[in-house]
Amino acid sequence: MKKKSALRILLSFVLCSMIAMGACACSFGSWGSGNSGNTATETDPTIRSVYDLYAERCAANGDDPLTYDAWLSSIKGEKGDKGDKGESGNGWHYGNGAPSATLGKNGDLYLNFENYDIYVKEGGQWSVRGNIKGEKRDPAEGGSGSESEGTTAELQIHFLELGSKYTGDCIYIKIGDTDILVDGGCREASADTIERYVDALCTDNTLEYVIVTHADQDHIAAFAGNGTYASLFERFVCEKIIDFPKTGKTTDVYNRYVSSRNKEVEVGAVHYTALECYNNINGAQQSYELSEGVTLNFLYNYYYEHSTSDENNYSVCFYINQGDYNYLFTGDLEESGEAFLVQNNDLPHCKLYKAGHHGSKTSSTEALLSVIQPEYVCVCCVAGSPEYTVTNENMFPTQLMIDRVAKYTKNIFVTSLVVDPVEGQKKWGGITSMNGNVTVCSNGVDFTVTGSNNSTILKDTDWFKQNRTWPSYGVQ
Repeated sequence: MKKKSALRILLSFVLCSMIAMGACACSFGSWGSGNSGNTATETDPTIRSVYDLYAERCAANGDDPLTYDAWLSSIKGEKGDKGDKGESGNGWHYGNGAPSATLGKNGDLYLNFENYDIYVKEGGQWSVRGNIKGEKRDPAEGGSGSESEGTTAELQIHFLELGSKYTGDCIYIKIGDTDILVDGGCREASADTIERYVDALCTDNTLEYVIVTHADQDHIAAFAGNGTYASLFERFVCEKIIDFPKTGKTTDVYNRYVSSRNKEVEVGAVHYTALECYNNINGAQQSYELSEGVTLNFLYNYYYEHSTSDENNYSVCFYINQGDYNYLFTGDLEESGEAFLVQNNDLPHCKLYKAGHHGSKTSSTEALLSVIQPEYVCVCCVAGSPEYTVTNENMFPTQLMIDRVAKYTKNIFVTSLVVDPVEGQKKWGGITSMNGNVTVCSNGVDFTVTGSNNSTILKDTDWFKQNRTWPSYGVQ
């Protein structure tokens, strides 16, 4: 069995309890000021109630819980692994307001004992990840939208930053007890970042679906693993693995991906290609019910069965339907792939579209956009990075992509931002958050998009004002 630390079990169960009791796990924002809080003490009854939840979870898993004193010591940061304890040595804090930006270090947890909000600090930013009492938060406190009775359970789509200065994709999707991970880029070390994020929400260490769109490093490295970083397949129990039918790759990272995937199959996972899913053969399904009223639907990509020199066009394409809302994912599909996608599928109007190929000028073409007419677009990239080109307008997200999307929506969100690029060279100092981890939440009626750093749409950011232009015909 793939085990997690006691602290991770604790946090996962707190969040699971909060979600099950009806709290809106996605109403969180970035807090830069507030009360500094204190270190938790053994006399705090709220902390004792958290221990009781942890102990119940251990019992449910057939594990022996730590004693209360040992557990309290572990959450204070005296023990732990992989950064769980917080670099300050005080992993658990509490206070009567939002935590200040200076409180603790990465990996810390914080409880507001007035409203019982749980905060997690990642990448230097505090984000509300839930409420220990299951109380609903006012949507005005973070994100956009309003609360009303939904038509389905709450669907969450998380577009992750990956702890590296390179562009890559990783999307975590959750509805009820069903957890889906789409891609695992951008380098092997990103597996640590992805694991920490998913652990906070995936309470049973099981991914019901893993979807890998294509064989490029920036989509598979965290699944490939290496001698230093364990593959995501080793870190989670994976039930169904669905990936690309064709590839032209023979790289070491691809071979390690195949080896890691096959090892997961040997211990119980089922492996299908997207073509098998589309054709409903060998036990695979074109459509999977994720929850009542919510389905995962695989589309037909011409390049599932035909060769191409462009690896991106082998991408697995699918959408999630939630009543009147549809969410489209096309990996790194390029212009010709998008043309075939439109030709061969009855594509729906899309509430959300994950921009193809990180906002490249050769994806998100008019042929596709005119059919799906997206209301929201999320771009997984490092904005302004010279990783692939030194030509400004062609850096992700490109001016041409923006020009095309602007006709349909202004609601464009971007995960990360370059730091200290060297003009005219493929060199840069690192990255910081633009929107940060972008989380979409919907119950089939309400719809919110929230960034862990901020929720500013792309055209209103300083980077955009200095590097891109919004066309006159664009949605205002």
